[in-house]
Parts: sequence; C-alpha cells; structure tokens
Amino acid sequence: MSVNSENADVNGVQSSREKKSIPGGLPYSTYQGTLKNMLEKVIEVSKPEKFNYDFVSTVMGSSGGAARATIPLFKKIGFVDSNNAPTELYSKFRTDRKRGLAVYEGLKNGFSEIFKRSEFAYSLSDDKITDIIVEITGLSKSDRTVSAIKSTFLTLCSYLPTNFRHDVIENGAVSEVAVESSSSAFEGPPSEKASVGNVGLSYNINIVLPETSDVAVLNAIFKSLKANILQ
Repeated sequence: MSVNSENADVNGVQSSREKKSIPGGLPYSTYQGTLKNMLEKVIEVSKPEKFNYDFVSTVMGSSGGAARATIPLFKKIGFVDSNNAPTELYSKFRTDRKRGLAVYEGLKNGFSEIFKRSEFAYSLSDDKITDIIVEITGLSKSDRTVSAIKSTFLTLCSYLPTNFRHDVIENGAVSEVAVESSSSAFEGPPSEKASVGNVGLSYNINIVLPETSDVAVLNAIFKSLKANILQ
C-alpha cells in the first residue's frame, strides 16, 4: 500500500505503521541522513511551489519511505505549510544571513516543550537534551525514540551560527552575535592590547543587525551587548 506525504506520521513514522503516542508532541526523524540531505537541498535548489514527494524525489534526489516520512517534519517546524507550500522560514533558511534565525524559529516551532524548560536549549550538552526529552516524554533514556528526537534536534541545531545567541530580541528581530578570538586581528596601538607576557589577545565581534529603522530595536541590541560582552 502506497503512503503519500500527507498521510505520513508527523513524528517521522509512516501511517501504515502503528502510531506511538508520545507526550509533548516532539517531532523526530529516524532518517538523519535523509533529513540532512533535504536541508542541504533546500539551500542549493530553487524554491518550489509545492514541497511534496514529487519535488523531493525528482529534484532533491530523496526517495522512498525515508523521504515521505521526513516531509511532515518540515511542516512541524514551520518550513512548509499545510498546503505543502514553502513558508517565509523556508525562504530565510536558504540565505546565508538569515539561516540562523530561520533555524531558531523552526526549533521553537517544533520543540516548544524543550524551550519551555531551557530558553538556551540549542546550546545544551547532549546529556542535558536527553534528560529534558526523557522528562517531557516519560520514555526511558534507552528508548530509540528519545535518541531519534535528540538526533533530529541536533541536526537542526548544526545550522545555527557558532556562538549563536537569541537573547537580543525586540519586536521579533534577532541579532546573531559571533565572538571570535584572534591574536593578530586587533590593529590598534599596543596600549590597547590585552597581553600576558608576549602573547597578545584580542577579540573580533561580528554583529548581524536586523533590517529595521526602529531605534528602540537597535538600542535594545547595543544595551544587551554592553551588559553581556562589552565589559
């Protein structure tokens, strides 16, 4: 019996199999390789009118039950709507500058119960993520579903920028802040360098500001920078 993408279980299990009710509604895929490939193809190929099995199999090159079962996950995280049309988050994920924001919003859409327990869930260790999933689902740590949920969460997190921070948010705008340490990038006078012995230490702070003319948003960003970084 064929199973179309609309009938695939939102938790990554085809409807032809017996559904397993899991508290918390956490989405997962048991096919991490297929999920990763499809995410990469979202970036590489043109956005379709419909993100359905025909597109996934012919353009993305992902076919079979693994591909069918992964499509509902894209709906769960808000990349695809109920009519199989790519959303604004899908479009943002395709860009280098807004990919981190799209992934963060997608994680919050799909894994809201995890973020209720830790707003910085994307930066937690594997063990802590496992503990939260166990707490939400009531399953044992050894359950394969727990492993699948965690792996799916981490696969999505892998697309966040290094040292991603979400906590500068105002009116829906997010500033992605990356701090890079370098011994040669600082070009100021010697008196401005922090040094230990003959080793000079400096920091480059790269800030991607949201597209806004709202002064309140910009003030909130720089206030947070001053409080958390520029001390």
